[in-house]
Amino acid sequence: MTEFDYGRSYYVEIEPGAFTGSHSGRSYGGIQGEDTWSFTAKELTTPVYDTTLQELTLNSSVEAVNLSPAFSRFHNDYTAQVGNKTDRLTVTALVYDASVMVTASVYGETGGLEAGPIDIISGQESPDIPLAVGNSRIELAVTAPSGQHHKYVIHVTRAPSSGGGTTPEEPGGGGTPIEPGEGGGPGTPGGGSSPGSTGSGADSTGSSVPVESPGNRVNVRVTLNNKIQEGMVTGLFHEAEGHTVVSMKLDTAKLEARLKTVEYNPVIIIALAQPADHISLELSGTAMDQLKAKQGAIEIRSSLGTFHLPAEEVSSTRWRAPRGFDRTLAADQILVYVTIAASDAAKLRFIQQTAEQAGTRLVGSPVDFDITATANDFPLRLEQHKQYMEHRISLPLGMQNPITTAVRVSERGEFIPIPTRLEMKKDGSLEVVLHSFVTGTFAFIFNEIRFADVQHHWSGDAVNDLASRMILNGRGSGKDTTSMDQTEVVVQSFAPNAQVSRAEFAAMMVRALGLQEGQELSAFKDVSSDAWYSGVLALASRYDLLQGYEDGSFRPDQAITRQEAMVVMARVMELTGLNRVVDENEAVFVLSSYQDHDELSARVKPAAAALVKQGIVQGDAARLMPLQKLSRGEAAVMLQRLLKAAGLIDG
Repeated sequence: MTEFDYGRSYYVEIEPGAFTGSHSGRSYGGIQGEDTWSFTAKELTTPVYDTTLQELTLNSSVEAVNLSPAFSRFHNDYTAQVGNKTDRLTVTALVYDASVMVTASVYGETGGLEAGPIDIISGQESPDIPLAVGNSRIELAVTAPSGQHHKYVIHVTRAPSSGGGTTPEEPGGGGTPIEPGEGGGPGTPGGGSSPGSTGSGADSTGSSVPVESPGNRVNVRVTLNNKIQEGMVTGLFHEAEGHTVVSMKLDTAKLEARLKTVEYNPVIIIALAQPADHISLELSGTAMDQLKAKQGAIEIRSSLGTFHLPAEEVSSTRWRAPRGFDRTLAADQILVYVTIAASDAAKLRFIQQTAEQAGTRLVGSPVDFDITATANDFPLRLEQHKQYMEHRISLPLGMQNPITTAVRVSERGEFIPIPTRLEMKKDGSLEVVLHSFVTGTFAFIFNEIRFADVQHHWSGDAVNDLASRMILNGRGSGKDTTSMDQTEVVVQSFAPNAQVSRAEFAAMMVRALGLQEGQELSAFKDVSSDAWYSGVLALASRYDLLQGYEDGSFRPDQAITRQEAMVVMARVMELTGLNRVVDENEAVFVLSSYQDHDELSARVKPAAAALVKQGIVQGDAARLMPLQKLSRGEAAVMLQRLLKAAGLIDG
């Protein structure tokens, strides 16, 4: 029989039909029966906090203020009406869990932030909250130390000074129709895919989108090369099940006109002033082609994070039509949607369980980044990305739990490491900087690995750092130590002096870059389809990181030499944006200080010189040892130096 402690959280797995017995007058969460039950349970080691409120009231010294409907713990949206003389309110919020924090933010009729966030002490009246005439929105965020949060929204209407009722009357019967061209794809107003659509489509949360009015226009600041662009991006927001959904659209004509006046590398920054749980930006294929021609980029800044997207990555030539699309795919037919969203509760539970199974600890809240496109209502497929997309996510000030790395959470419940760097901001908070070739759900974990056999080894710091980042695996008893599946590795030792095989080195590179295997298998004649490294080699070949031998073989189990590793790492330099161009004269000068530079193959010398110049390869006692087999410790140190030089991990 399992004993449970009151007040602790458990994850319970119950087989179908496992509950038997008769009702004895007790009820637990809707399941009734006897006091004893047979099922299996395991305690969640990741804390689960209660982010709901016991009580929520609005207070005024002028009049009584009532919420409609009456407050209920799991109801998120309310309305309240006050007279003109009530120009300020206070909020009283009582929490269940003393570990959570409550803040209030006030948004005006145009959606702009008017006040806040204001800290609220549980059970006590808040400081005065200003209230303008017309419609205001008070958002209360209940946030746990883990980043888990719950939001309550109160729509307050303050009567005009004339006193003729509590709701200001809108000219024309309430609301301005959505402008032509505002219709869009998932999460956008209108829901249509053709220009001028004003249909009543639904967003990705399943709620219908309201008609545009002054109260639900998005407060967004758009700049191009630091110059403000009026009207280039427009959008609406609405509330759906307690979440704020923002849908925006970039005006192609205004972008085209503006790009005629700028030089190369323009960056369009779209800064959203109001907090949101789901953000969608619609872009036309034509706009992205115009921006690509100038080697430009789009950057979305929001409370969920910043997403920097090179235009080339979503230009019209990068999309592929599905079967059944019987016409040429033209840029003016393509609509691209960039989405940033907070992961929902079900996904959060899934990620927490995955973290526990991997022996790691989840830190903060996961965020979803996605890019999709349609053409004439047909979904399109995007080719693999050729350059990194940058994601920046701010962490709450004073956050105690450390972060080791970000991971992408696959649909199969695997953690794929993502190159991660932490930056300190001016206010003392931290910003996590991610670089990824893929979109998806990103989470942050704490994962500390310390191998006993590198404690006093010269490579120890690099080995432990990269192992904690899930890039390097240890050598355990009876397990496949080179497997890409992190959950199957028994970490006991690292063996830093052991040689690295060519397949192992390829796997290290793939993990370090945050690449994810697909279904593609290696084409090398000596690599079987069921080999653990088949997908790894296919992926590395696709990104042109490695090559086989002239006879079509790869020789995966053969130990890699230092000069072979240099060739691969020089290609990684190019992929990560590091300068690897070294002319012949400079290469001779850079390598001349090494006594054995003549042992380098002629084709390897430019790569070796580039690595030496960047400090990634340093040699030993004035020797490069190009023909020597590479050790696991050497591979770790060289790889860590490369990632630091590229700005992908903390330097």
